[in-house]
Amino acid sequence: MKFFETSLGKAVLDGLRVMVLSIIPILGDFLASGEFNWNIILVAAALSILKSLDKYLHEFGKENKDDLLIKGLTRF
Repeated sequence: MKFFETSLGKAVLDGLRVMVLSIIPILGDFLASGEFNWNIILVAAALSILKSLDKYLHEFGKENKDDLLIKGLTRF
């Protein structure tokens, strides 16, 4: 089985997608101010981690047929 077909691999890919999309506002802020705003970077990292965790719980729940975990962190 390939790594990116597992629940952990899918979660990592989802987190990376969020990080790639968050580069746009981070670079926009950098170009406007001339310095990196670490608050924006930390928020983007936290969102990426939470999105990865949510995706992992969802995929793990689907693999193990656990209805509670299928809903992930948000439960909807």
